[in-house]
Amino acid sequence: MSERLPLGCYVRDYSLQHLQAHPDQVVDRISLDFSQLDDLTRDITAVDVEVLLADQGHAAREGYGGQRVLQSAANFMSPLEFHTDCDGGSFAVIRFSLESVLIETTGFRLIGDDMTCVDEFVETDLSEQVPGSPTRYLLYRAEDAACDW
Repeated sequence: MSERLPLGCYVRDYSLQHLQAHPDQVVDRISLDFSQLDDLTRDITAVDVEVLLADQGHAAREGYGGQRVLQSAANFMSPLEFHTDCDGGSFAVIRFSLESVLIETTGFRLIGDDMTCVDEFVETDLSEQVPGSPTRYLLYRAEDAACDW
């Protein structure tokens, strides 16, 4: 497997039935939009992450259920490890193809729409059960417009 990620949009929308069967899950909808950072840093891939938090699990207990949260990250340190600014954690790409991407996070922080590093923002993470626990998400290739929501 080449470590060069395919660029573009990957999305997962979870059904009501899936969420009911997995009450600790905190993600209702997730999109990852991978892009080349810029012409000067061709080896660096950036990703914009958008999540609609499910009204269940620790997201609901923290008061964030139903909120849309964002984060950006890049693979500065390792081709398949994406880190955020402001010490916001990371996620690893476990497997990918042109059709899908599987990520695992052990504490990928999500923030509100203002995308700042100050303390006055929504702060939760993608983990299920205990915040910081390993959690995997499988997303599927989508049209670029699906990542603009």
